[in-house]
Amino acid sequence: MNQGYVSDGHDGANHLAFRMGTEYAISESVATYLHLAHSWALDRDASLPGDRQLVDFSHASLGMQFSF
Repeated sequence: MNQGYVSDGHDGANHLAFRMGTEYAISESVATYLHLAHSWALDRDASLPGDRQLVDFSHASLGMQFSF
């Protein structure tokens, strides 16, 4: 949400995102995880400097979690 944070961009929702992930327990104290996500830009107005970098993008992460 842009509620004045980017003063020269449109106000309101900036992105709509879809994310999915999974986790796998290797042991009682160690797990791995993966997530994939895609985000769509909403109401981009190229005439506003703050909206020029408002684009669709994808990202992913892979990691390990340790509990002790």
